[in-house]
Amino acid sequence: MPGDFFYLKSPSEMTDLCQDIPEAIENTGRIAEICNLSLEFGRPLLPEVNMPKNKNAEEYLFDLCWDGLKRHYAEVTPEIEQRLRYELSVIRETKFANYFLVIWDIVSFVRKQNILLECAAVPLPALFYIVLMLQILTLLLIR
Repeated sequence: MPGDFFYLKSPSEMTDLCQDIPEAIENTGRIAEICNLSLEFGRPLLPEVNMPKNKNAEEYLFDLCWDGLKRHYAEVTPEIEQRLRYELSVIRETKFANYFLVIWDIVSFVRKQNILLECAAVPLPALFYIVLMLQILTLLLIR
């Protein structure tokens, strides 16, 4: 559906759109009055992933990645290890560990339920190794 209509419309625009059902505007007002929404900006608002009690998101993600590294490579070269260390340092700096854990958790659930999953793009393409180690994408590595 191409178009430039994906935005929050003004009250007058909504009134014009709902001329044939004026009660929609009244009901929208009633709903808005009973809603109490407070948005906190400046930090990611992500669901929490169940993880071991003795680990925070970063520690858990890093453990999963190092375990994944051993599964994906018969021989872990210093270059491969260095690349994973680099990628994990980027995640540490950006505080994106919980983001990757949420994606990993969703993909793990989908796979366990035998639900077809298609991935249009790798999140944060530079972090390819993390995506691979967490088995978010299954790729054939060409050496």
